Amino acid sequence: MAHVLSKGDLLARLAEGHAARITVVTPNRRLSQSLMADFDAYQGGKGLAAWEAPDILPFDAFVVRLWEEALYSDLELPFLLTSAQEQAIWQELVKDSSLLSINETAAQCRDAGRLEQAWRIAAGPAGEDAQAFREWAKKYEARTRGEIDAARLPDLLLSLSKEFTPPKLLVAYAFDIVPPQTKDFLSALTAAECHPERGSGSAVKLSFPSARQELERAASWARARLEEGWGRIGVVV
Repeated sequence: MAHVLSKGDLLARLAEGHAARITVVTPNRRLSQSLMADFDAYQGGKGLAAWEAPDILPFDAFVVRLWEEALYSDLELPFLLTSAQEQAIWQELVKDSSLLSINETAAQCRDAGRLEQAWRIAAGPAGEDAQAFREWAKKYEARTRGEIDAARLPDLLLSLSKEFTPPKLLVAYAFDIVPPQTKDFLSALTAAECHPERGSGSAVKLSFPSARQELERAASWARARLEEGWGRIGVVV
């Protein structure tokens, strides 16, 4: 089982600075920014005026950084496609279909390919749309032979994990639902785990006759919380 750190322990370890060689990865950029703000508050609470910025970044960015570092080794690595290049290739593959929205279909195929890799979904019986995607996916794989995309990059680096030096302490922060691909990658690097403290709260389900009334109620709710002095308010649509 992976070592589990409390958030307080994590902030204290990060306060040791770059010499401690601690890297924290999060599921997304928002959580990286949130943890960075928490660390700044932690350091500022000790009366410090300046401190070393901690190494906190989203998982995808961490994987890309490992690939960039590996470029300086003797390994022969495939070219990493950008998101725009991936999109352009998918558009090229689906443009001869009878679909009206080529750009949106290409984007959906790219997203489906990423989900397929992340969750290691095997091909099986499916409907017409899924069969069409399978055919395009085969063409995409042939078209990108000798290259690599963000979806397949973790598996490539996993096969080369013994060739690069991981951080002294790698911490997976706030990972709730972890796709098999990510889990395998973090397990290979023996990452520790850290989960933020759970806050208390309550949920109320409401329904409204129209979207306009729903938005007005959400705005009214947010304003009331502001007047109560809440520092952070989020509305998810």
